[in-house]
Amino acid sequence: MNSIRYIFSIKKFKFINNFIELQKHLPEKRKLQYLTIFLITVLCAFFETIAVTSSVPFISFLTNGEGINVNKFINVIFTFFKAFEYENQFTILGIIFGLSIISASILRLVILYLNIRFSELIGLDIGKKIYFRSLNQPYIFHTKRTSSELIDGISIKVDEAVAGINCLLQLVSWLLIFAGLITSLVLINYKIAITSSFIFISIYFFIALFTNKRLLNNGKIIANKSKQLIEVIQDSFGGIRDIIIGKYQQSYTKKYETIEKLRRKRIAESNFITLSPKFILEAIGYSLLIVFTLYLNYRSQSYLILSTLGGFAIGAQRLLPALQQIYANISKIKTYRASFEKVLDLLNQPVERNSKNDTTKLNFSKSIQLKNVSFTYEDDSKHILNAIDMDIKKGQCIGIKGQTGAGKSTLLDILMGLLKPTNGQFLIDGNNLYKRNDYIYEQWINNISHVPQSIFLSNSTIENNIAFGIDDKFIDYEKLNEILEICQLSKFIRSLKYGCKTIVGERGIMLSGGQRQRIGIARALYMESEVIFLDEATSSLDNLTEKKIMDSIYKLGNKITIIIVAHRLSTLKSCDKIYELKNNKLILTDGL
Repeated sequence: MNSIRYIFSIKKFKFINNFIELQKHLPEKRKLQYLTIFLITVLCAFFETIAVTSSVPFISFLTNGEGINVNKFINVIFTFFKAFEYENQFTILGIIFGLSIISASILRLVILYLNIRFSELIGLDIGKKIYFRSLNQPYIFHTKRTSSELIDGISIKVDEAVAGINCLLQLVSWLLIFAGLITSLVLINYKIAITSSFIFISIYFFIALFTNKRLLNNGKIIANKSKQLIEVIQDSFGGIRDIIIGKYQQSYTKKYETIEKLRRKRIAESNFITLSPKFILEAIGYSLLIVFTLYLNYRSQSYLILSTLGGFAIGAQRLLPALQQIYANISKIKTYRASFEKVLDLLNQPVERNSKNDTTKLNFSKSIQLKNVSFTYEDDSKHILNAIDMDIKKGQCIGIKGQTGAGKSTLLDILMGLLKPTNGQFLIDGNNLYKRNDYIYEQWINNISHVPQSIFLSNSTIENNIAFGIDDKFIDYEKLNEILEICQLSKFIRSLKYGCKTIVGERGIMLSGGQRQRIGIARALYMESEVIFLDEATSSLDNLTEKKIMDSIYKLGNKITIIIVAHRLSTLKSCDKIYELKNNKLILTDGL
């Protein structure tokens, strides 16, 4: 009883409600495409009705010469044939029957193509929007969500949601075609049509009744295991060096197998539940044909047997696949529902940061100040930074030191505008960066460059990684060559066969740690930022190379403000001020 109530509850239509919610994220032109597919489907259903209905008088002409008089409903529909000669009626019926079958089949193909293409276009819409929204989330968002979760949502979950959308579109199409086919069978013999339809629909209903929760549960497991699979793959290839050295290949393979085995098992089970009723219904369909033949013979209507059963055979041949498609699409929708809900969750995430590509810089001519700044992550009451005061004049070089875990990177994230202080003020030239709601911190980000210890490099050329995000035709090679000299890269570049056109490999795997860091510094200088943050950015360099690079940067004059985090004290010796982070407090020291 609980299962029956569940079938008729609003949860049954949750995917449809989700689909309706999805429409607010799609462009207006999609509505016209919906209407186009709907109208073509209605036309297809019309031709299906004509095809099956005209088959009965056509067959009747061949067997007993009754033609359109075989059935009173058919006689009403085809009364215009009485205006033709008897010999011509058979020919015209044959043409109508043939053209209707061909037209319906062609339209089925058109509908299939349009549904698949349309659902993929929707996939493009939602995939692009999720990717854009995820990129425009504040930095704090990315500290709480793993990259594997976002990759899974943008790629696998979007694909599964697209498959669910396609199933829904196909479902609507097949329901309309099914309605047309049922109408034609009712016109042929309403008793047989109603009886057979009731039997077929009841069988599918009870199959759905007992498999509904299983399909929903399988969908949740498949969605969860897909995310875990990406995590394992990311972890293994991201740490391939340690895996090879530690001989952890077997361990990670076992972990992969455990997750993938369960995922594949649930996919196989869902596919079996979706496809298996077809074979049961085929056996029942043939049995019903035999029963109806005996019924017509018993009613002394033998002259109707061949034409009526011929019409029903043609109708059933087109009806059973339609009914199977309706059931299959409903089953698949249940399997994909969990992924669809995940996609909606990602689509509905608010874009807190300014989504426009605004390159306007914030006016910075005097100082950067932190006043009584504290920071706590939302889910942790522990202070990472507490009552921090800091004063940086434009053009100064500021050093920050402290033990590992003291909060140095968090302090830099606040200074860069990536994290908003929990308490206190962040002032640029005396103006509070977060006092107004016009996202002026976005403009502050346009003033800065960041060089972390671990440099992100794309699998592209050296020049593309320095002039990051800039089209090749807009690269300033004169400026690029000057920066290569500053960063002690010129000699290295000249030693390469392809020079700056050399591909660095994924994450810069073809380069040494020091080379990657120098490219990171070169990138910051190429951007001509007013403020450069160096977070252990020279830790992989030898002392001499580091000294040469830093001396060249200092010579750029007071146009650039430099903030350096370093463990190596020699890196900080030329700084104007040195702060030390200790016990969540920031202390201005007298020197090294």
